[in-house]
Amino acid sequence: MVIRDLLEDAQSERFRADVISGALTGLTQSMVFSPKAREARIAEVKGEIDALNDEIVAKECIKRIG
Repeated sequence: MVIRDLLEDAQSERFRADVISGALTGLTQSMVFSPKAREARIAEVKGEIDALNDEIVAKECIKRIG
């Protein structure tokens, strides 16, 4: 694999994560009526997004090492 392929893979994964992030945040805000509950749900979704980003970073490292 060449560096260009690695960069393209990383960019497509980041784009996918950004799309998921926007969709989940919008969905969450429209579903929860209580401001306190909405903030809690948004924090939960952000945690899931952070976990997804960590997974992407790990995959990038594995590709670089491998």
